[in-house]
Amino acid sequence: QIFGSTLPVTVLMRAADFWAALAVFANIQYCRILLEIDADARWRRGLLSALSAATLAAGVLAVFDPWNWAEPLHLAYFGSPIVLLGVCLLKLREGLPQAGPILGSLLSLTLGLFVAYYFFNNPIPIATAESAFDLVLAQPTDWAFYFAILGEVAFMALAISIMVKSIRV
Repeated sequence: QIFGSTLPVTVLMRAADFWAALAVFANIQYCRILLEIDADARWRRGLLSALSAATLAAGVLAVFDPWNWAEPLHLAYFGSPIVLLGVCLLKLREGLPQAGPILGSLLSLTLGLFVAYYFFNNPIPIATAESAFDLVLAQPTDWAFYFAILGEVAFMALAISIMVKSIRV
């Protein structure tokens, strides 16, 4: 409910897919800037440009028709962090100082998403819970999202501070 009125699912799904696509796109752009891809090999710039364009196209399709065309956006949730992990590993091997925290950020995001997806498809039976506290702890989907989001933000903040320090030096 927003302002005392219930929004229809047709509006909420489109809004959720819009914000999800924007978040995936922003994550790609953060990694592009923090991994210094613009001053890098041409194929890496092309790869991240193609990944950004594919994410935007998937977002437009999902917002246009979330019931029939959201699957490409859902694939972008999982695909873009994996592609970014590969690029990050290359940059880590090349010795970029902020690549380590970015790797941690992408790993926490990817692991959190996979755990959340697994427990969304295979929920824990709540009938065996002995208390309300057990029910709260039996929400691995929520805990996975918390882990993914907090881990990603913490590691990205560390990467930004390392990058700013290296720029100042």
